[in-house]
Amino acid sequence: MTRFTTRDSYYYAGIASWGQKYAIGVVDAGVDTKLAGTGAAADIKPEETHALRFAVQGSKLTLYDGGREVLSVVDPTLVPTESFVGLQSSTATGKTSFGNVSVHAL
Repeated sequence: MTRFTTRDSYYYAGIASWGQKYAIGVVDAGVDTKLAGTGAAADIKPEETHALRFAVQGSKLTLYDGGREVLSVVDPTLVPTESFVGLQSSTATGKTSFGNVSVHAL
């Protein structure tokens, strides 16, 4: 998640969301909207490792996997002067791990 200002306002990107392999979405005033998606969620295999990077510059949101751009969209909904970033997981098994996590200001 990025540009998180409240539980009701943030961008997110990841895998196996909205029934898609990769997706980018926005929650604005509590309303969850898919902005872009590609592939099928069924393409994500359990125990498979993904090296995801979510880059946000101005209104451009880009998701990378293994250094390869997999999805990009432009959306001007959220451009707060201050915000937070974070990680979230929702899996059927309740098991997820994160490694080598870092945040860089662009």
